[in-house]
Amino acid sequence: MHICLDIDDTITYAPELFSLLAALADATITVVTFRTDADGARATLAESGVRFDRLITSSDPDCGKRHGQGLAQWKAAVVNHLQPDWFFEDMPEVVALIHPTIKVFMPVDELMRSWVGKAAGA
Repeated sequence: MHICLDIDDTITYAPELFSLLAALADATITVVTFRTDADGARATLAESGVRFDRLITSSDPDCGKRHGQGLAQWKAAVVNHLQPDWFFEDMPEVVALIHPTIKVFMPVDELMRSWVGKAAGA
């Protein structure tokens, strides 16, 4: 099994959940983040207690964002290329670009709840 995780507003939204998931899952864990600072990302993951096998930042020398490429398009392209079984991501604009064979889970914080409520007419 292969699981891809986002950091900001995903792991940071529920660090206990993702720490437990990474510890219990017999899976390869890849973290894909818009962050450019790999050391800072590693520090956040360590503070959150999330085990990972690979970290891909938007400035990654091999898989990083290319000139003229939007962040959502970059992240979706990376995840679609990796073809994980599960992907955890908080941004709808990224989720919309993920191949339908990849199971996507999206944390819903207060801002997203408000947006969903307005869209539903609540």
